[in-house]
Amino acid sequence: MEQQLLSQKAVDAVALNKAQTLAADKSKLKDNLSAELYKHYSTDLQNLLVTDRDKEIAMRALLDNKPAQEVEEIIFASPAGWTTDEAKVLVLIANNQLATIESQPEQQLDQKQSLQSYFLAKAVPIAVDLINWQLRESGSNSLRFKRATLEKQGRELVFTHDERGEIFRVTVNRNQSGELEYSPINVGSVKREDIQLWQKAERVLQQIIESEQQQELRQNKGISL
Repeated sequence: MEQQLLSQKAVDAVALNKAQTLAADKSKLKDNLSAELYKHYSTDLQNLLVTDRDKEIAMRALLDNKPAQEVEEIIFASPAGWTTDEAKVLVLIANNQLATIESQPEQQLDQKQSLQSYFLAKAVPIAVDLINWQLRESGSNSLRFKRATLEKQGRELVFTHDERGEIFRVTVNRNQSGELEYSPINVGSVKREDIQLWQKAERVLQQIIESEQQQELRQNKGISL
C-alpha cells in the first residue's frame, strides 16, 4: 500500500509539472502575442506621450473589434507597466471616447465636426501615400477598394462609397517644410466602418512599405557583391 501511494505521488508530481510547464508556455505565448499587437497598433504613435499613445492603441484595438479584456492584455505590453486596474481604466476611457464619437446626434454640430476632423486626420495621410504608391506602380490616379474608390483629381483627393456617395473631398498640398496640408471641401456622413477601413488600409500600406524596403535591401546586397 505504501509503495502504491509513493508511485501515485510520483505520477501526480509528473502530471503537475507538465501542467505547470504548459501553463507557463501558454502564458509566454500570450505575452508574446500581446507584445506583437501592441507594436502593431502603435504604428506612427512613437512621438506621443506614453499615456496618450496607450489610449490611442486601446482605441485602435477596440475599433478592430477586439474585446475589452484582450485590449487590456495588449496594454499590459506597454513600457509604462500599467497595473490591472490602470489598464482597465485606460480601456474604459478609450471605449467611452469611441461611444461619444459614435452616438452623436445630427444637431450637435460641434461633435459632428470633431468626428470629421478625427476621421480626416487618420484617413488623408494614408490616402495620400496609397494614391502616390498607385501612381508609381501603374500611373493610375484611381484606387479601387471593395466598396469604394479613392481618386486624385488635380490637387483634390476624393473618396467615394458605392452606396453612400462621397465620403470626403479635400485639397492636398505640401508646405515649404514638406509637411502635408489638406483643406476639406466636402465631408459626408462618417461611420465607424469608415474609420475601420482606414485602419486596415494603414496596415496594408505598412506591409507594402516593409516589402519594398526588404526588396531594396536585397537589391543593394546584390549590387555590393
